[in-house]
Amino acid sequence: MEKDRITKVSHKLRFMAYFIILEKCHTFNNKVEEKKLKEINNTKENFILRPEYFGGLLICRNTFTKWELDMQNMIYLWFFYHYKDVDLSIKITKLLFGNDALIESDTIQFSLEVNNYSIPSKWICRKHNKELQFAENMLEELKKLNYLTAPLEMSLYITSKCQLNCNFCFMHNLLNSGKDLELNQIKYMVDIFVDNGIESISLLGGEPLLHPDFVEICEYINEKRVHFVTTTNGLMINEELLKKLRNFEYLSLVFSIQSIDDFNRLRTGVDPSIIMNNIKLAQKHGLSVRMNTVLTDQTYSQIEKNVDFAIQNKINRYSIGLCAENGQRLGSNLEMKSIMEYKDKIEKYISLQKADNIDFAMEGCMMYSAYYDDEIFEISEFQCIDSGCQAAMSKIDITFGGKAVPCMLLYNKNINVTDIFNKSYQEIWHSEVFAPIRTYEVDSKICRDCNYNIFCNGGCFANKVIKHGEFSKEADKNCFRIRGIYA
Repeated sequence: MEKDRITKVSHKLRFMAYFIILEKCHTFNNKVEEKKLKEINNTKENFILRPEYFGGLLICRNTFTKWELDMQNMIYLWFFYHYKDVDLSIKITKLLFGNDALIESDTIQFSLEVNNYSIPSKWICRKHNKELQFAENMLEELKKLNYLTAPLEMSLYITSKCQLNCNFCFMHNLLNSGKDLELNQIKYMVDIFVDNGIESISLLGGEPLLHPDFVEICEYINEKRVHFVTTTNGLMINEELLKKLRNFEYLSLVFSIQSIDDFNRLRTGVDPSIIMNNIKLAQKHGLSVRMNTVLTDQTYSQIEKNVDFAIQNKINRYSIGLCAENGQRLGSNLEMKSIMEYKDKIEKYISLQKADNIDFAMEGCMMYSAYYDDEIFEISEFQCIDSGCQAAMSKIDITFGGKAVPCMLLYNKNINVTDIFNKSYQEIWHSEVFAPIRTYEVDSKICRDCNYNIFCNGGCFANKVIKHGEFSKEADKNCFRIRGIYA
């Protein structure tokens, strides 16, 4: 599909690209996005259509681009999936929504050009001539929901083992408990969530490469044609392993490195040259390589040198992660607004280097709250879900202890679904255990009157549970608007 046609589809159908959900919430890198749009040409078979309570999502698994559909256009694409007939699909859609149902011409064009997109098996009608009845039942079922039918991302914590003991790691207190997810358990979780339309998978730990079946896990996910990443400290990387991993086209290796100078040794105990050499080795073998830094107390100059190394070595993506505050580990001493200014400064530096090859991101919960102003904006229901806290809304974490949790910060906080391998998908994702996160509302009138409450809802849910030991509906005192009022 041509780039300008996809762009037109995006505009006319209210398809909202994930990367431009809110200009003030997510930085839009035009050059990166243009590259993604070009890639769509060759990814027809990796589109998935997901019916949702607000309409639907069309996801390109190869580019991570998402488009939001209204209900009528989703239903048209759903019927076209079954009939492969434009006129019949339009006719049946209008039986459901009336003759004035608007089906965009670009939706029709998309269905013709990408006619082998997939649908989660739950929503496939397998009885010919029963499609209309199936669609009516599907719409009734969707109306009962106010959250996504499946997560967009899944993190599998496949092992608790790690050679390091970094005090900034959010898993710091859970490592080396002697637990691994078994290969058959991992396959089970991959099967059910991929089948329900998940977009991507993260393999985490501990150090994931210490899992005895790591290569087999990668092979299994790769066969599903779903992109997956694994974050590694880099110590296990060697020629023999890379010769195996380079066969997995959907895998990206994320190397965790705090700096390329001796600060890395201070924070992790690892000589940064080891990681740097292994990054270059992985690049040599043709793997998709990324870098991630956890922001603690590095100087800006050290971050700048990390960026220089990423640019010089043609790293696909460099991200800086923020520590969630829980009082148990080292975090950044920067306030959120300062962090966003930090981010803007790095982006400006990258722009001055004319580094087209690197996709930079500052990653962390509640980052949008740093942009407080009085702007009034309108966004869709999906944008509310996807721009706020991901826990139980667009993401699920599967722990090495065999629990499904909405956020790993809530592990061992009695907010989990135990024994997940003897439960159905419905019992996991639609569990009432996740309901408090999906339904609670902050008590503060100040929060409710704030334009950003549609994302924030009073601050980090997990942080409140950590601090108070329960579902707290109070406003987060770290919010500088709240703090300014109470000062």
